Amino acid sequence: MKDLLIVAAHRLGIPTDVGAGPGEGLPGNRIWARWPRDRRIIAHELLQRVLALDARATLTPAGASDQWCARCVEWSYTGRFEDAVARLAMRVTGPHSSSIRLSDPHTAANDSEARRA
Repeated sequence: MKDLLIVAAHRLGIPTDVGAGPGEGLPGNRIWARWPRDRRIIAHELLQRVLALDARATLTPAGASDQWCARCVEWSYTGRFEDAVARLAMRVTGPHSSSIRLSDPHTAANDSEARRA
């Protein structure tokens, strides 16, 4: 089974690993080391991106320790922080969602005009 946090991060362009070394830009030089980024840091960056994409998306504490409630329109999910963020990101960017289109006021205005025509 794929890790939803990693899948969602890749979908939104959030880096999931870091490396050290000169990189692949110089001929003959390679990355010396590569390691995964902390999941909580990935989740925080992913959450910021999701909230910027869809103003209807929210994440609030659910009362229990490390339990969070993710919501978007009529959908909700309660779980650990990283899981809730990952599922919220997948919901906001999924094929059933128009969230990305609606978050851009220019695009939304153009869509409204197109529907009237």
